[in-house]
Amino acid sequence: MSKSFQTLNFLPAGKFKIDLVPGVTKTNFFTICYGALTTIGLLTFISYSTNYVLLENLAYERGQIGTIVGNLQVIAEIVLISIFLPIGLIADKIGRRQVYSFGMLTMGLAYFLYPLATGIGELTVYRVIYAIGMGSATGMLGTVTADYPQNHTRGKMIAVTGILNATGVIIVSLFFARLPKNFADMGFDVDIGPLFQTPEEVAKQAVENDVHIIGVSTQAAGHKTLVPMLIEALRNEKAENIVVVCGGIIPEKDIPELKSQGVGAVFGPGTNVTEAAMAVIKLIN
Repeated sequence: MSKSFQTLNFLPAGKFKIDLVPGVTKTNFFTICYGALTTIGLLTFISYSTNYVLLENLAYERGQIGTIVGNLQVIAEIVLISIFLPIGLIADKIGRRQVYSFGMLTMGLAYFLYPLATGIGELTVYRVIYAIGMGSATGMLGTVTADYPQNHTRGKMIAVTGILNATGVIIVSLFFARLPKNFADMGFDVDIGPLFQTPEEVAKQAVENDVHIIGVSTQAAGHKTLVPMLIEALRNEKAENIVVVCGGIIPEKDIPELKSQGVGAVFGPGTNVTEAAMAVIKLIN
């Protein structure tokens, strides 16, 4: 009698394998792994973006933002405590996928609104929106992590997603959040655009600020769609001389296609900053 479930082997001789429950495919498994990698990274990035908005957009002094950041965090935690129960009840009624999708979209909306805040009141509202999305997404991430594997391999599934959670945090903390500062320290004049701009908005900002190069990073796996749109938008602005480079988690198989469409370079996680800077200088020259 053939088994009706799928098994994933991570080490030879089945020394570390995960048996999925019937009906769950390998595609489902790798999708939740991608979610584990990116969702927690997005949670980490909110702390960096909060500081940036307060210092750069709202013109607070660094010594003034500690209490504000702390108050926003407390409010977010209160919202989280308040929504976990209703989120769980809703998920049991309409399904995990719908709630997880709602959570990611809501977090995206909050990230879009965050740099548009004109005061602490607006920033607080946007942080509440973000917390609702965060609670929905992280709650469903944990639930699906427990749902997908069979009981005797559930611990291994939790270990895999836990490693991916930590990896996402490391990538955001050590690479994406610090990259602009590292380039600035090397003498580059760095203009940081608001999150979640359209390609047309990025092109317009680049032209207005007379930049030489645009660095694009997306955690939404939108590089094959958004980057060509950005290059086309630059053409429409008569700014073909502006070089576009990409960073982030981009599959190796996608890199030749991106370069054929006009991308100057692709910098993945772990890229040496000095080497990246030298590559950028070469592209500009």
